[in-house]
Amino acid sequence: MTGLVVGLGVVLLVGLALRRIDLFVLVVLLVRTSLDAVRVPGPAGLDPAALLGILLLGTASTWLLATWRREGWPRLSPLALTSLAFAGAGLVGVAVAPAYAVALVEWTRLASIAVTLLVVERLAASATFRRRLVLVLLLAAVVPLSTAAVQVVRGEGLFEAGGFDRAVGTFTHPNPFAAYLSIVVVVALAQVVHRSETRLRLVCAAVAVLASLGLLATYTRGAWLAALLGVAVVVALRQRRLLLGVAGALVVVLLLVPGIAQRFGDLGDEESLRGEPGNSLTWRFEYWSEALDLASESPVTGIGLKQVAGESLEGKQPHNDFLRAYVEMGLLGLLAFTLFVAQLARTAVRGWARARGGPVADRALAAAFAGVAAGYVLMSAVANLMSQVVVGVYLAALAGCVSALVQRGTDPAPGPVPNNEHGRPPRAEEDPAGGTVEPGTGRRASAAGEAVTGGE
Repeated sequence: MTGLVVGLGVVLLVGLALRRIDLFVLVVLLVRTSLDAVRVPGPAGLDPAALLGILLLGTASTWLLATWRREGWPRLSPLALTSLAFAGAGLVGVAVAPAYAVALVEWTRLASIAVTLLVVERLAASATFRRRLVLVLLLAAVVPLSTAAVQVVRGEGLFEAGGFDRAVGTFTHPNPFAAYLSIVVVVALAQVVHRSETRLRLVCAAVAVLASLGLLATYTRGAWLAALLGVAVVVALRQRRLLLGVAGALVVVLLLVPGIAQRFGDLGDEESLRGEPGNSLTWRFEYWSEALDLASESPVTGIGLKQVAGESLEGKQPHNDFLRAYVEMGLLGLLAFTLFVAQLARTAVRGWARARGGPVADRALAAAFAGVAAGYVLMSAVANLMSQVVVGVYLAALAGCVSALVQRGTDPAPGPVPNNEHGRPPRAEEDPAGGTVEPGTGRRASAAGEAVTGGE
């Protein structure tokens, strides 16, 4: 029965992609967080999450190629170019990998994240799409958070590690669940801080609180710090003195929430009584050294995608995306990933500069991405995010929206403004969808400065 439902879902998604690629992308983002825990019974063990990733890669790539063939090759943004370059470096990792099939599957993850960025960057010319994407990102947290709440209340389905029972929600591990929730917290809080609509702010405040509670229940220190950094960025972009409130809230959490201080308290224990690493940070330093040794014979091309887990004694990824890029894809992969991360930061800075004088919805979006990008860079240094599609597609979606703002802009084009008969410059009327109505023409333009024609 489950297999039939999955098959029907695939058919419906393909049909939707053929008719409305914008709605297809939004549906994928809405359901992706709920699929990791789903497995179809049978000898093949069909994985709906992996199937959806392949479907996203195939349909989105086909749509992009068809669009470029019809309209001509576009001028890609620096962020899009670096994401494609990193996916290209991944092909080198496939070519040199001894386990070719495993590496190819891993590459499809990198490619699906890059393709998501390219598609959203194009669709985000519409202010309506940008607004819907933010809403979908927040709605996608409902099922994982509800599942996590049930796990915590019943004490079932939790992930036990280091003496802590950690919530996983619908994810396979607390770490990616926490990374996703850190994004939700930052995006929701950005709406509260930078928007003015009372009802919207109340709803987003509730989402931010619930996502924060879920994040605490994961006991994932890296994601905690990433969320805290993202929140600080969002608040500082609104008003720096509000950072005092963030600091006060942090103190209250440390004092009142059990386990938080204890989770950080073991960082001083370098070795346990059994001679093993006393905490995960010490373990990381030791494991990073082991992973570096794997690339000693092939520093240029690396050892192949997903081979650190296959070649190391512990069978785990290195918990450092920069290190992993070097070991598995060589110097080329490290350069490509570093450039991609640098472009994330550059896009965040330019996006805020571009959006701060535009509609409030775009200001909130740009502030949210700035916070998310800061947190992502931090987590990349201590976690495995590079090919986590369930996290990467949401980062790529936000990045594509803000990159579109950078490329197209939200403010009026520079130059002299003609005066009307009263000697005053004509004013554009604000449109409920977040764009403007051009004076004298009645044409509605999106906040990106282009005419809105609906879903592409």
